[in-house]
Amino acid sequence: MTAHRQSALLLHGLAPGDQRWILAQVGQEDARVLRAHLRELKALGIPADPALAPSNAPATGSEPGSAIIARASAAAVLLALADEPAWLVAQLLAMRPWPWRAAFLNALDGPRRAAVGATAPAPLAPRVETALLAALAARMAPQGVPAVGMRPAPGAVWQRLREGA
Repeated sequence: MTAHRQSALLLHGLAPGDQRWILAQVGQEDARVLRAHLRELKALGIPADPALAPSNAPATGSEPGSAIIARASAAAVLLALADEPAWLVAQLLAMRPWPWRAAFLNALDGPRRAAVGATAPAPLAPRVETALLAALAARMAPQGVPAVGMRPAPGAVWQRLREGA
């Protein structure tokens, strides 16, 4: 399933006002594709079930980033990493046996999947790994990018790491 289809399925379960707001946050082409998928879901008679949308429950401050990321959906991780460099995505994938890994890789387009696969991750210092996981987990928290379709600023995780956050 493509990222657009997954995002449309999640959007389909939201209130119309929330759908409009989220669609206003993405690029014009993405919004056009998502609207077409939303029309298709309605035409197929698929119910607008809010249970399809991921939980936006805030993460606890004591919960490690890896636990938050492990619970995320492949679609949420895909959206959070959409504009990150391939080497950073490969590094994240190599850190743990993530439960969403296969679905995430299947959702990547061919060139992006090839770029991620062609990158050989280097071992990271524990502190750097922890910072990377925390930055991504923060992006997935409600005060960061919700897991329902907003796209973060390009390279935001990498930028946050460079700034020492």
